[in-house]
Amino acid sequence: MRQRVITVHVGGYTQVRNGKTVHVSGYSYTRVVNVSDEDSDDEEDEGEDEDDETGSDENGDTEEDEEEFVVENLDGFMKTWKNKWAGDKQCVKLVQKALPEVGVTKTWGPGIGIQGPHQPSIKTGTAVATFDEKGNYKSKKGESHAGLFMGYGRERGKDGIYLFDQFAGKGGSAGKRFYAFKTGNTNGKYPAETFSVIHKK
Repeated sequence: MRQRVITVHVGGYTQVRNGKTVHVSGYSYTRVVNVSDEDSDDEEDEGEDEDDETGSDENGDTEEDEEEFVVENLDGFMKTWKNKWAGDKQCVKLVQKALPEVGVTKTWGPGIGIQGPHQPSIKTGTAVATFDEKGNYKSKKGESHAGLFMGYGRERGKDGIYLFDQFAGKGGSAGKRFYAFKTGNTNGKYPAETFSVIHKK
C-alpha cells in the first residue's frame, strides 16, 4: 500500500490554452489517499513529497501518515464566501463546503494539536476543530467548533491563531476571526490550543 496526493477542484471551469488544460476560478483542495501497488504502477505523484510517504518508527514498525484536509486556494474560497453563510449556518457546514471529502463529524478525529505560538507548523487552509477528551467532535451548539486554519498571529498583546469560520447567530457569517491562547487570558470560549487538525478516524 502506498500514498498519493491528489488535488480536487471545486467549482470554476477548465479550458484549453496553448494546448494545455487550465483550471480557471473556483478553488481546490488536496488530500492524501492510500493506493494499492497495482494501482500505483510504481509511479510517483508529482505533488508527493517525503512527508507524504509511509515511514517507520524507532522499533521498525511502519506507520502511515494520517490524512489531512487542506483547501489549496483558501484566498479564492474566502473571496467567494466572505460575509455569507454555508448550509444551516453551523460552523461545520463551511468546512464541509470547502472540503467535501472531510465527511460528517462522526468520522472526524484529532490529529496534531495547536500547542503554542507558531507551534506546530500547519498548512494554510487546513481544516481544524475542537474535540472532547475521547477524541470526538461534539455536534452540540456551544460545545465544539471547526474552521479553516489561516495562520498564527498576535492581537492586542495576545498570541493566537486566525480561522476562516462561521457560526449561527448575529455577526456569525463567514469571515476571518482571531482565537487567542488561554495563556493570553482570552475571553473566548475556544482558546487556540483547543484546536486540532481534523483527521479521519
